[in-house]
This record gives sequence, C-alpha cells and structure tokens, in this order.
Amino acid sequence: MVNSIYIGLSRQKSLRQAIDVVANNIANANTTAFKADKTRFIEYVEHTQRGENLSFVRNHSAFRDNKAGHLERTGNTLDVALSDKGFFVVDTPAGERYTRDGRFRINADGDLTTSEGFVIRGDGGPITIPENATDIAIDKSGFVSFSNADNERIDAGQILTVEFDEPRDLQKQGASLYRTGNQVPIIIEEPNMRQGYIEKSNVNAVQELSSLIALQRSHDSVARVLREEDNREEQMIRRLTTNQ
Repeated sequence: MVNSIYIGLSRQKSLRQAIDVVANNIANANTTAFKADKTRFIEYVEHTQRGENLSFVRNHSAFRDNKAGHLERTGNTLDVALSDKGFFVVDTPAGERYTRDGRFRINADGDLTTSEGFVIRGDGGPITIPENATDIAIDKSGFVSFSNADNERIDAGQILTVEFDEPRDLQKQGASLYRTGNQVPIIIEEPNMRQGYIEKSNVNAVQELSSLIALQRSHDSVARVLREEDNREEQMIRRLTTNQ
C-alpha cells in the first residue's frame, strides 16, 4: 500500500509540474516572440529487495519549442521581426542578452533600444538615430538609414543578429530576453528582417488549454486514488488494532 502511494505521488508531482508549464504558456500567449515550453517525462523502475518492480514517473527534461511565431503587421516604423533564425543582441546591466522581440524604441540619447529600454547592438556599437531624423528605414538585412534635416540619407549601421548551435539551451531571463552559458554566438551576415512587423507568440492557446484541462483531470484522478488508498490503509490499521 505504501508503495502505491509513493507511485501515485510521483505521478501527481510530475502532473503538477506539467500544469505549471502549460499555465505559463497560456499566460504568455500574447507575449511578443514568446516561445512555448514543453515537458518530457520518463518511467523510472525501482527493483525492491522482495523482487518487485515499482514504476515511478520522473521529470526527465524541459525543452523550448523554438518554432517561429506568426508575423503580424503593425505598420510601426520601429517594429522589426526576424523572419528566419536568429536573435537580436541586447546590452543590459547584467551583460549581453538576446531577444527576438523587435518592438524597438529610441531613447533620450538617440540609441535604438528594446521596449524595456535596453540598447540594441549594431555592427559597430549602438544604432543612433537623431531626434530630427525622418523616413527611418530598416531593410531586410537590418541596415538602418534615415533622412536628416538637409534631406540627406544617412546610414546608421546594421542591427546585429546572431544564432547558436543549440538555441534550446538558451535560458529565459524574463522580458523576452535570453542568456547563454558556454555557447558562443555566431554572427548572421545576412539576416531576414521585416520592418513594420512583430513576431507573435508561438503558443497555440486552444491546444494548451485542452492540455491544461486534461492534465488537471489526471491530477484530480490521481488525488482521488490516493485518498481512497489512504482510507483503505486507515481502515486496515483500525481492524488490526481492534483484533489485538
């Protein structure tokens, strides 16, 4: 009986973890460039001294679905979406970070930044656009240009984009930012950008909601079995103590 409770608890714990992951995906269904997380579980078999094989559930790994989200047209001059692989490079107080969130802004110093105010790195440093700039253009390769007060076209530099051998190993840092461990970023010489677009979350809200309902039902089912098992064990102990 004790073994069945332990097995049920292992299943319940893994279901709880899966529910948390799915709930977080749903909460970020409208977060720009958000990538859904998935969980993978495996069977863990323990061999007892009595020759029994006990099958437990173990959380094997969590991984991120890096499939690109739908590109939505906004018409905003400073919105940029990556149509293909890659990440924008961001300078933060905590160091270099990476993002696919292209909702850019211009700060008080004229530097191109993320919506959170972190400077976007260009091929030669920050991309600087003066206050009086007009007709700002960002081409497919990420080259930024604008017209000055004399109506001259000025090149501001190229938005730096990088890729990684194992993008799934990047760690989420919040605010749509990622950081890397030992991986070395590889510069993308010819990125594929679209001005006036943003990348939506790749979360399928309907599918995730269906998964959440199924997981919750399984969790409740296991909880019911555990309660019944606990009641049976309690009744057995009462009978044994009564017969003594």
